Amino acid sequence: MGAAEMQLTVHCDQCGKKYGFIPEKLNQKETRFRCKQCANIVTIILPDEQAPDSTTIDTSFFEAIEQAPASNDSATVEIPGDVTPPPADTDGLPDWVTPFEAERAGPAEVDFATPIDEPNQPVPVAAPEPEPEPEPAATTEAKKGLTFGLTAKFIIAAIIPFVLIFAVVVGLANSRIGELQTATIEESRQAVRSISEGMIRQVAVSISQRAHQYLLSQPGLRKENFNRDINFKNIAAQTFGATGTTALYEIPGSAKGAWRLWAHQDPKFVGTDLRALKQRLGKDFAAYWRVVSDVKKKDIVGGYCLFFDKQGKKREHYMVNTRIEGTPFVLSASILVDELIKPLDEIEVKGKQIAERTRYTLISVIGAGLLVVFVVLLFYGRRFTARIRGLTDWADRISMGELESESIEVRSKDEIGELSDAIARMQTSIRLSIQRLRRRRR
Repeated sequence: MGAAEMQLTVHCDQCGKKYGFIPEKLNQKETRFRCKQCANIVTIILPDEQAPDSTTIDTSFFEAIEQAPASNDSATVEIPGDVTPPPADTDGLPDWVTPFEAERAGPAEVDFATPIDEPNQPVPVAAPEPEPEPEPAATTEAKKGLTFGLTAKFIIAAIIPFVLIFAVVVGLANSRIGELQTATIEESRQAVRSISEGMIRQVAVSISQRAHQYLLSQPGLRKENFNRDINFKNIAAQTFGATGTTALYEIPGSAKGAWRLWAHQDPKFVGTDLRALKQRLGKDFAAYWRVVSDVKKKDIVGGYCLFFDKQGKKREHYMVNTRIEGTPFVLSASILVDELIKPLDEIEVKGKQIAERTRYTLISVIGAGLLVVFVVLLFYGRRFTARIRGLTDWADRISMGELESESIEVRSKDEIGELSDAIARMQTSIRLSIQRLRRRRR
């Protein structure tokens, strides 16, 4: 490179990148070119003594620059006439190129710019190459086709245990109510029977004592006339309750003697042998005869047996036989068992009704609770999933490059609120990172 071809240096005011050029090669006073680093427009103005006369621009020594985003900034550098060129060191470059060290950290390569014709015209700026768009992510619109969403899963996960508990509670309650009802009725039957047995025993003892007193007062009264004597008949053959009756029979003096009935409400039975009932009672006679005949061993005998009611049907009776003191006679008192347990039957019916109402009430209460839980879970589940759906849409917009999209404010101080804050921080971080990357590329 000769002395006549002096190389000067110009730098971009925007990014500081330096360019070397030979003033003699320029053929106009004012030359502009675009910085390869930041696309800033740099203007070179030669002094009047160095300005060429020709208006033709020789661009053969300029190297084409890379297209970069346009910038509204520009730098104008006026070259003084007394600039001293830096030391020449071609190092294999053309004779009009001089490499040198940059003012910034690290070596700065010497670039050559392509001047722009017609300095008074607007600078054409090439459109920036479009950045590759990211693959569209699966948005919530695509996921809306799912019929088994988070709300449904949330409700099912909460309802299934509740339904199982409901079934178990209702089953156990029904079983326990049934057991309680059965046990209550059975115990009540036993209690009523015990009380009724005591009352009938008391009736038999009381009547036998009255019959004993009457016989003592009437020593000439014969047994054949017991049922004809109105006063004695009213004592020995009377009724009590709805189905209770009393009668008087005689214990025979020998084993082959007759067990005759001497006092009864129905005169046709007077004088009959009680053993004659064996044919009518059939297999049930044994239980009846045990109660009748055991008075030989005990003064008072009671027990359950089948006997005839007023309509002549065999029905269960409770019988108490008491010996009249000092005589061979026995006072017998019997009553239908149905009369004893009739109040219990009514109680049992009422108990079943109460048990049914209790079951229905229990099912209704638990069912209403299940409905309330379902409504609450549905409300909060839809609200919960709506927040998640909104955050998903926001994240999708960020993934598509909408870094200035409006953030979704979640006021809840829970995990959803933390997720919203995290997405907001991610959006800000991505936006700042892209800004820093763009500044570095300039």
